[in-house]
Amino acid sequence: MDLQSIQFFSAVAETGSFSGAARSLRYAQSNISTKISALETELGAALFYRDNRGVTLTPKGKEFQQYSQKILFLVSEAKSVMEEDETARGHLRIGSLSSIAETRLPRLLTAFHKENPEVALSVTTGITDELLAGVLDRKLDGAFIAGSARHPDLVYRDFGGETLRLAAAGSSHISSWREVSGSTLLVLPVGCYYRATLEAFLREKQLLPRETITFTSLGALLANVCAGLGICLFPETVLRKYNDSRYIKTLEIPDKYARVETSFIYRKDLFQSKAILNFIENI
Repeated sequence: MDLQSIQFFSAVAETGSFSGAARSLRYAQSNISTKISALETELGAALFYRDNRGVTLTPKGKEFQQYSQKILFLVSEAKSVMEEDETARGHLRIGSLSSIAETRLPRLLTAFHKENPEVALSVTTGITDELLAGVLDRKLDGAFIAGSARHPDLVYRDFGGETLRLAAAGSSHISSWREVSGSTLLVLPVGCYYRATLEAFLREKQLLPRETITFTSLGALLANVCAGLGICLFPETVLRKYNDSRYIKTLEIPDKYARVETSFIYRKDLFQSKAILNFIENI
């Protein structure tokens, strides 16, 4: 077993095909196929189911994928350690809720980039569950999330609290959260902390929505609130830029649901590079 075989295996698993891995790695497909076959022979187990549509991991393949991710991460970390000096360099992969990325993150990123010009930044937005998985799977170096739940493998750095508000179109007849029964809920996908909070709040107050419409874009969701399609629940900082009675109105909800913690998370075993240390310091 060599490192290239593990890199090939990881690429095939991620792309779902030998041809996809070949394009990604810029290797001949035959070389990748030969390496994977040799790896399966050495391990004494089939790692992929093969058919005309591509490949999928076998149960043994899924087990091996966990080890391959750790191996590749350790190799990357070892290279980072050897290259480390007093100047922050490298690639920093940050995840963030869209609500934080649109409001509080721009100033932080601008200051960090100015002070650390040799660090290549990439920012991925998503919902809380996706960001947690990205950090745990080492696809993200850290992420900004909402909620107070804790995972034992992660470090949580406080990023302050948010105040949540219901939002409805400025022309809506709704003037209190007590009047939202029968409204259409506009939400991000399952796994969004704000969606879960809204649904829990409505259940407790026995307020029954008419229907739920899911968006994958925060901007599209808020545009449809302004148009009168339905109501949503988001931090006041996000809603403030739309907070004009012509477009949108915000409604207070009970304190039990109105306050939410936000955190920057990263793995406890994450290599403390100069780049990540500087980023945490900026936070």
